[in-house]
Parts: sequence; C-alpha cells; structure tokens
Amino acid sequence: MESEQATRRTILSLVATGLSFGVAVLLKREILYRGYGEDGYGEQGFGE
Repeated sequence: MESEQATRRTILSLVATGLSFGVAVLLKREILYRGYGEDGYGEQGFGE
C-alpha cells in the first residue's frame, strides 16, 4: 500500500509541475505576443 501512495504522490507532483509549467509558457506567450503586437515588432520586424 505504501508504494502505491508513493507512486500516486510522484505522479500527482509531476502532473502539477507539468500543469504549472504549461500555464507559465502560455502566459509568457500571451505577454510576448501582446508586447510585440503593440510595439509593431511582430508584423514588421520579423516579417521583413
């Protein structure tokens, strides 16, 4: 029983880490795209 709980905890912690990492990446992308869009880098700088 103990090993089962340990595996569950490990899986849960891994899932939590993955979720938080994914959310952080998504938020970073949102901020970056918004910043570039407002500054005009997204369309002009990289396009040409």
